[in-house]
Amino acid sequence: MTRRAGIVLLELMVAVALFVGAGLAITNAMTLGVDSAIRAEREIAASDIARSAMAKIQAGISTPQTLSGEPVAWDEDETVWEGDRLVSADDLPAGRSTTGPVRTSGWVLSVNTEPSSFNGLSSVIVEVRRADAADDSLPEATLKRLVRLRDAPEDTAGDIDALVGEAERGSPRRNRNGMGR
Repeated sequence: MTRRAGIVLLELMVAVALFVGAGLAITNAMTLGVDSAIRAEREIAASDIARSAMAKIQAGISTPQTLSGEPVAWDEDETVWEGDRLVSADDLPAGRSTTGPVRTSGWVLSVNTEPSSFNGLSSVIVEVRRADAADDSLPEATLKRLVRLRDAPEDTAGDIDALVGEAERGSPRRNRNGMGR
């Protein structure tokens, strides 16, 4: 009877070892899946920041020099960073305000320009890194495009143009037929 009890005990130990091994394998797979999801979310956020910065440069809203450093979210954007996630202002706890410029903390932009072989176009390279990453680490996102860089637009609000000058002189405006109104 002791020999049979020893075999049962050995079978039980093998079964427990297999069960623990399977549990560890499943836990490891879950951990890898969660890590991959977090990494993908970071890459998406970094890509969005890079595309937003490039759009601002292409539209002439910002220059490459003004965008380097910690990015600021668009005023119209009602999203904020909660740790590593970009969340809607509607999902925030009650009492949390989103007024003022929302800093997209945790990210740093590096915007460089290089001359290109195409007349009038410059190569603009936007790199987005985690703020806590080492300086020599690879960026989370890199975007390179040919862009026609513009000088900052002049503010002409309040300047007198031809229409204002005509109105001040009291001259009647002409319609399509050349007749006064």
